[in-house]
Amino acid sequence: MLACCLLLSLLACQQEPAKIEHQLQPADDSRIGQAIDAQFLAHWDSLPEVELLQTADYPQAYNYLDSLLLFCLAQPQFEHAQTFNWQLRIFQAAEKEQLFVAPGGYLYFSTDFLRFLANEEELKAVLAHAMLSIDQRIISQQLQEAFSISYLLDLALGAEPDEPAQLLALVETVAYKKEEMQQLEPLFEALLCQIYSSPDSMRSFLQRVEGQNDFDWAWRFNSDFDWPAALSNNNNCPLSPTMLSSNNYLSFLEQLP
Repeated sequence: MLACCLLLSLLACQQEPAKIEHQLQPADDSRIGQAIDAQFLAHWDSLPEVELLQTADYPQAYNYLDSLLLFCLAQPQFEHAQTFNWQLRIFQAAEKEQLFVAPGGYLYFSTDFLRFLANEEELKAVLAHAMLSIDQRIISQQLQEAFSISYLLDLALGAEPDEPAQLLALVETVAYKKEEMQQLEPLFEALLCQIYSSPDSMRSFLQRVEGQNDFDWAWRFNSDFDWPAALSNNNNCPLSPTMLSSNNYLSFLEQLP
């Protein structure tokens, strides 16, 4: 009987999914993200082919995105709505359809990515997904796996990174693991209806990017996890007049260069 119990206990331990062990605190995420953001701004300033859209030059565009971000943060799925310094950046780069994030609340959208989205519902869906990946500290864990803790803590304290190009390239291109997508999926589904998007909106977006190797988001956030199948189990949200696409999205696109 004792041997049987030990065997069952061993099997239960083997079946239990491994939990992410964070060696950094959420406050560290914020400082690391701030340092990475400063590196991106300096790097882009040196590249003639990349233009950061300044808030002062595009106030309406940033106000629109900020309103969606704040709407998402008001939902109960977010643990670090107040902890992190949430910040949106829009940049223009030739033929780059990019969306990537940095720890502590930093999100980066290319104008080509924003123009690829069909409507406000799709924008809300991908924004919510990116925000959850920050809030669940997935990007923080990816950096912990790629760099030493001392490297990241030095970064948080204001030190210049030894290999800034490698750091920025990882933030831009790191692919999410299947288990990380599984961690996000239930939170994401619940959040979609609360922000007046829907699983159908995300599925529509995923279908359009499927097989597009030049679309950065497609393989980074969708690799090894069957999002369409997961979302198809719950593709209805309660109807609400505010779920209809607003003209604000079209006005937003008109503000972009």
